[in-house]
Amino acid sequence: MLDQAMVLRFKAPSSFTGEDVVEIHCHGGIAVIDAILDAVHQIDIQSSIRPAARGEFTRRAYAAGKLGLTQVEGLADLLLASTQIQRRQAVSILSGALERRYDSWRNQLTSLRAAAEASVDFADDIEGDVDFYQILEPTLTKAKALRNDILASLEKGNIGMAVRNGIHIVLAGPPNAGKSSLLNKIAQRPAAIVTDTAGTTRDILQLDLTLAGFPVSLYDTAGLRTKTNDPIEEEGIRRAHDALLHAHLICYILDASCMHHEHPFHILHQENKNTELIFIANKCDLLPNDNPNLILQRGRAYIQDTFPSSPFFQNATWISTIATEQDGIDHLLTFLESYVQRRFSHSSNEPPAIVRQRHQRHVLACLDHLNQAIRDFPYAPELGAEGLRLAAFELGRVVGIIDVEDVLDSLFSTFCIGK
Repeated sequence: MLDQAMVLRFKAPSSFTGEDVVEIHCHGGIAVIDAILDAVHQIDIQSSIRPAARGEFTRRAYAAGKLGLTQVEGLADLLLASTQIQRRQAVSILSGALERRYDSWRNQLTSLRAAAEASVDFADDIEGDVDFYQILEPTLTKAKALRNDILASLEKGNIGMAVRNGIHIVLAGPPNAGKSSLLNKIAQRPAAIVTDTAGTTRDILQLDLTLAGFPVSLYDTAGLRTKTNDPIEEEGIRRAHDALLHAHLICYILDASCMHHEHPFHILHQENKNTELIFIANKCDLLPNDNPNLILQRGRAYIQDTFPSSPFFQNATWISTIATEQDGIDHLLTFLESYVQRRFSHSSNEPPAIVRQRHQRHVLACLDHLNQAIRDFPYAPELGAEGLRLAAFELGRVVGIIDVEDVLDSLFSTFCIGK
């Protein structure tokens, strides 16, 4: 006897992979597992048994049509989910919600293309000049409605990707403003080195936490200044710039006791409309007479006068804090929690249509072809029909109908052996 175990048989096509499957549930000791594997190999006359590759069972399920490509991605996300919001999004994708959304769009594009081609064929039987705009007006109306639907989903794409990859909040500001002290207080441990010497932080420090159920990565960066003779500090500032470019929220921290000093605010300017900015007046306990509210009013007025035509700066929020006191940190965390809830919560039970960068890439290409088709219809309906075909082709790449092998290889490399 090798062990006391439970053996389960899953009969095709009702198993996970769609094949006949046997599972042996044994005790987990290495000696037990080795003995069972040796026994299995002894009865394998043709030597066809081998260890499974990463994600092989899921790949077989995909090949058997048990799962679509976005469902496989949902399963991958579920295996890596660290928060309940990530879990809910992954389960919804695994259930096929994303697959159904893309299939609906593809079916609409196919119907529009069929209508356009039928209109062209119909026009061949008409004598005299043909007003294609009038003939294709119903098709154009539906194409524009579909475009608006896809555009609305694209605008919400940052929500799905942020939930999956984490929300990036960057602490930026001049040297010695208290960024690292703030990070340490939030982490409740000395995650960053803190000294009175300006420019102590050279590299980017990352703190992962959960705010309002959302995964958040908080980054402490090197102090920003326009000039430095230190090549190491210069590299730290360059890395801080890179972090700012990928931030969802920039927390610019100022020393409230010397806010009149020159600040490189121009470095903060973002072309990315998805980035928001808050100014944090730190070290308010060092103010001799002025109260924090007056300091915030002065700072807000200065920024509004300096950048009058920039919504990025004009819409910035101002708050005050003391990095060494828990009350100030609690106030900041409450603000950050309200920010992530406002920015990344969505009321629908359906997941956002875009959860990965490859989704975004193909949806943007789909929109390009759809827009070109709408422009072509009144003058060259046959070109419009071709544009619809290309738009549907891009969505087919999302759901795995076209060009799927490279995506699968990359995807399954993240799976464990047992999946």
